[in-house]
Amino acid sequence: MQIFAYWMFILHFLKRELETLFVHRFSHGTMPASYIIRNSAHYWLLAGLMSAVSIYGPWNSLLRMQDSGSWRDQDWFLWTCAGVWATFEMMNLSTHLTLRSLRPAGSKARGIPHSWIFDGLKVSCANYTTEILGWIVVCIMTGDLWCMFFVVVGSATMAKWALAKHARYRKEFPGYPKSRKAIIPFVL
Repeated sequence: MQIFAYWMFILHFLKRELETLFVHRFSHGTMPASYIIRNSAHYWLLAGLMSAVSIYGPWNSLLRMQDSGSWRDQDWFLWTCAGVWATFEMMNLSTHLTLRSLRPAGSKARGIPHSWIFDGLKVSCANYTTEILGWIVVCIMTGDLWCMFFVVVGSATMAKWALAKHARYRKEFPGYPKSRKAIIPFVL
């Protein structure tokens, strides 16, 4: 479980860094560049450091987990979690590419995001939805309370952003899909 968690954290952070460099277009209208430090601190301190202390502690060591009867010791469970997590990570990347395509470089143009993920989930902020779902999978796999705390804090922050963005979309685009919610399909 520790090895799977290690690679999930590393690959997620690597994806986020590459998206920051090559996908995101920062502007005051979307996210000021100054937020990079705040967001990185949220990831690296809350998820990275606090979860690492808990997940990689001796209480989760291979010797302790072997023959414990825990799902966290079962290959089928770990590989299933990894597959579901990777699916959400790829969906998240796809949403970021969709959002990037709405605003050409140097433009302040805005548009309604449409893709199988935005339209299928019926949410305005599918990027946040898929991010949260990916981290929930990590929490289920690890059973880690710090990871769960990270997800709750991150979800609350993203819900706040999503509600504001959803309201902006509805105000700016009269034909905005009425069936869409901000971040949680059919709920919020």
